[in-house]
Amino acid sequence: FIFLVWLSITSQIALVNSATSHLAGKAGSIQTGISAGKKNFWPVFGLNAANKLIILLAFILIGLPIILTAARSAGVIINLIYIILFVIFMAAALSVSFIIKYAIAFVVIKKNKFIESIKSGWRLFAENWLVSVEMAFILFFINFLVGLGTIFVVFVAAIPFIFSAALFYKLAAAVGFWIVVSLAFILFLAFIVLAGSILATFQISSWTALFVELVSKGGVSKIVRIAEGWVGGNNNNK
Repeated sequence: FIFLVWLSITSQIALVNSATSHLAGKAGSIQTGISAGKKNFWPVFGLNAANKLIILLAFILIGLPIILTAARSAGVIINLIYIILFVIFMAAALSVSFIIKYAIAFVVIKKNKFIESIKSGWRLFAENWLVSVEMAFILFFINFLVGLGTIFVVFVAAIPFIFSAALFYKLAAAVGFWIVVSLAFILFLAFIVLAGSILATFQISSWTALFVELVSKGGVSKIVRIAEGWVGGNNNNK
């Protein structure tokens, strides 16, 4: 478990470091990424732990009123309270998640200290919250499409394994049956892990690219751009 935690945090740092190097037109390497992981492990570990802890505490604090209210009343009131608190929780969880993402980038890229990175992450999010939300929706849509594609590929690839396992089962060949089942399980698990790893790499790289863009040039929401273009077009027509 400790090794997996170390690997997860180090990989996250290495991806942020490598993505930054790539955006700057510099060559990166696994060794450079691991070196960055060693230097920044504890601050990034602390930020990830703080993210989980804050979201857990928010869930408890927001969920407690629902439990207490449910014990006394039911129906429309409890449903309304649940909806309101759920929206508050989601907004709080997303905000904390964005701040921590930016704080990690400040630690790895700008070499900020733990508390300083959180403050910087908060300021960057407060100034660019709409851009951050747009980015989250885009990545969510991509995740959804990748998830559907993964499920489709798994189902299609499972067909020959299902027929092979059924054939061995009919022939009462237990050894062949379990070999096919085990092989299918290993291959599908490896495919899912590979797809998840590629998606995680893409997400971390995307957030890093957004961070570099916001810090260096600033960012304007696409919604704002569309609104300004629409207003400008109407003014020109007038």
